[in-house]
Amino acid sequence: TPFTCLLDLGGGSGAYTVAILHRYPHLRAILFDFPQVGRLADTVMRQEGLTDRVHIVGGDYEHEALPPGPDVVLWSGNLHASSPETCRRVLTRLHALLPPGGMVLIHDYMLDDTRSGPLIPALLALHLTLVSEHGQVYSGAELRDLLGQAGFEDVQIEQFLTGHSSLVIAQRGCRNARGKEDR
Repeated sequence: TPFTCLLDLGGGSGAYTVAILHRYPHLRAILFDFPQVGRLADTVMRQEGLTDRVHIVGGDYEHEALPPGPDVVLWSGNLHASSPETCRRVLTRLHALLPPGGMVLIHDYMLDDTRSGPLIPALLALHLTLVSEHGQVYSGAELRDLLGQAGFEDVQIEQFLTGHSSLVIAQRGCRNARGKEDR
């Protein structure tokens, strides 16, 4: 991997950060989540011997400044809790944060483009419709559109857990979110 710094956005306990850092020993990470969650992540990083490679930042990524320095972002398991407007706003901020060539990796439940399945994401979508004011499960087409509006390019979607979740990979090209060349 050409990347040097991962931002685990809403990274929870840091389980994905731990796995990624063990796989890529040259990588360092920033884990950004609510302060109380960050305390748990700090305990996990100490247990894993990764405190020298992980900087934990407490905050709310929907409303607070994002920590500088990453060239790759993992946004896992949180997208479905946000409205399309919030997702677009966060993705636009991530695009501005990343250098040209940087990547965003989104792991979450994902519906097919007809929004009729697979079963587990469809059931979650129904649940969110009943209990959430803002959350929804997105289809691949909807995510491609949101990422494109934020300025990301080369969007790829891969199955992560069949019938459950997908991994969306998108790159920050040399253009900014308004379509103009970065200088």
